[in-house]
Amino acid sequence: STMQSQDEAFLNEANAWERKAELCRESGDRAGELDGMQRLFEVRERRKTVRRRILSLTERVEYLQKVIFEYNKKKEARSR
Repeated sequence: STMQSQDEAFLNEANAWERKAELCRESGDRAGELDGMQRLFEVRERRKTVRRRILSLTERVEYLQKVIFEYNKKKEARSR
C-alpha cells in the first residue's frame, strides 16, 4: 500500500541520515553530525506516525470485517 511504501522510504531516509551523522562524526564535523542526528530523529518520528496510522487502519478494517461477518451470520440465521 501507499503507507507501507512511505514507511519504507522513511526507513531508507533514516538510514541515510544516520550514516551521514556517522561519517561527519568520524571526520570531526560536529555541525554536520548534529544536523544528521536531528534529521534522523525527525524522520523516525514521521515514520512512527505512519506506522501508528497503518496499525489503526488495520484494526478498523479487522473490526469492520468482524461486523460484516456477524451481520451476515444473523441475516442467514433469520432466513432459515
